[in-house]
Amino acid sequence: MYKKKLEKIGAKAFKKLKNNKVPDLIEIEKKLNMEFSNTHKRILSDYKSSIIFTNDIRYKPNIQTPMTTSDGYQSLYILYGIIDESKSLLKKNKQYKNILPKFLITIGETLSEDQICLDIKNGRILYWYHEAFSEDNQVFEIANSFEEFILKLEEDNEDIDIEDYIIDSESYIDF
Repeated sequence: MYKKKLEKIGAKAFKKLKNNKVPDLIEIEKKLNMEFSNTHKRILSDYKSSIIFTNDIRYKPNIQTPMTTSDGYQSLYILYGIIDESKSLLKKNKQYKNILPKFLITIGETLSEDQICLDIKNGRILYWYHEAFSEDNQVFEIANSFEEFILKLEEDNEDIDIEDYIIDSESYIDF
C-alpha cells in the first residue's frame, strides 16, 4: 500500500545500485540507536537509495510551521536512503548529530533545507526548522507516524505564490 502510494506520486531511487552490496538495516538501526517501523523498513529495503520525486510533493502537517504555505501545505524534497551516498540516513544524521535535539533522527529534507525527522521516543514525524531563533519554536509535528506521513504526501500541482515564502517576522524571502 505505501509503496504504491509513493509510486503514484512519482517516487524514484536517487541512485541505481552499482553492486549488490546493500547495508544491513539492523546495523544502521544500531548506529542510529533506534528501530524503524516495519513500513519504513520495507520502503528502505525496496528503494535502498534516497527517494526523490518526479513531481513536486507536498503534505499538510498536523501543526503549521513558519514554512507552511497559506493553503496549509509544506514541500518535500527527498527521503534519505540506506546506501552510501551524500544523502544517506547515516551521512545526514552524522551531519546533524550535534544540531538536532537528541530524540530526533533526520529521515528527509524539504526544499528549504529543513529536516523531516523521526522522534525515536514515540515514532512521530516532526519538522525541524533550521532557522528557528530558539529551541521552543524549532520542532513541529507533521504526522503521528511514518505511515501517516506517507499517506499525507501528494503531488503539488499548484502555482507557487511568492507571498507564501515571505516570513512575517523577518525582512527577507526564504526559499
